[in-house]
Amino acid sequence: VHEHYLKVVQTLTRPLGLSSEKQMYEHTISSHSYVSEQLAHVRFHYDLSPMQVVKEWKRRPFYEFITNLLALIGGTFTVMGIVNEAYNGVVAKARMGKLG
Repeated sequence: VHEHYLKVVQTLTRPLGLSSEKQMYEHTISSHSYVSEQLAHVRFHYDLSPMQVVKEWKRRPFYEFITNLLALIGGTFTVMGIVNEAYNGVVAKARMGKLG
């Protein structure tokens, strides 16, 4: 016995710029085979989704890029400061002979 499943979802894509919207259908297919005592047959299952997926492209403002970049630099600086202090603490204890 062979069973085939087809799921279809309507998709609307809104690109940047002067391009127009595109209406599409996306699908997922899966198949299963198994042994049965019944007569050999094929089954098809269709699932047409009542929902629609909307993919919309938007530009991010430049200040958002700058904010993310500064957050990355600040986070790196903070972590390196913590690692430096931990390292200096271990070295200071090792010099005084209190390590261990």
